[in-house]
Amino acid sequence: MITDYYTAVHWLKSAFILCNEIVENDESVIENIEYPEWTNDDEEGRDKIEIFQWFLTNMSEEDKEWMQKNFPDLIFSYSDKLDLWILCVDHFGTMWKGVSTTTNCENAAKASQLP
Repeated sequence: MITDYYTAVHWLKSAFILCNEIVENDESVIENIEYPEWTNDDEEGRDKIEIFQWFLTNMSEEDKEWMQKNFPDLIFSYSDKLDLWILCVDHFGTMWKGVSTTTNCENAAKASQLP
């Protein structure tokens, strides 16, 4: 099933703060990126992914795991310095409501705002 990125990211009503400088101040963020399953721990697959924006979140470990299970294309990392999860956005220049992403959540697919 398909939904839009905005619906997926906001499904649990988590808070997000844009913090692109995090990678300059906390190397653990790069080391802790959890890539989507479709990369199969393949370096070539991971090399195709470029992170353009980094959002600090208030998600718990359980929330993050639920999101990864139900929206498997979402990418997360963990900041050791801040002790919190980060949403890693791998697209640029498009409104989130116009970007498709996979979901296992039927209600999220129904709530999609894709044209």
